[in-house]
Amino acid sequence: MFKEKYDECRETIQNALEEFKDEWSSIETCGLCCTIGDSYMREGRYTEALPSLTKAMEVLPTARQPMVHIARCYISMNCLDIAKGFLLHALRKSVFTGSWLEISSYWTWETY
Repeated sequence: MFKEKYDECRETIQNALEEFKDEWSSIETCGLCCTIGDSYMREGRYTEALPSLTKAMEVLPTARQPMVHIARCYISMNCLDIAKGFLLHALRKSVFTGSWLEISSYWTWETY
């Protein structure tokens, strides 16, 4: 993804999710789904990012990362009320696990 090979990134992650589905923890699966969504967002393909981000939220409902990613997606689509709802939900319902996969800025300034 860092080399902007987004299709290749998504394909690799999808294959890994399918091939090793019983070996990923919920936080790892959540993070991988967020990476897929983020790759779509980097291309400006916001509506295509939402299914992966929604899946991430379903896999780990208390994770803040997918909620903030979804909010960022809606902000980019200028749907600010929906984005605000997801950010408020993130502030109220998410739980910090201390995992290295969590984005630290989401637990400090960025969600606010």
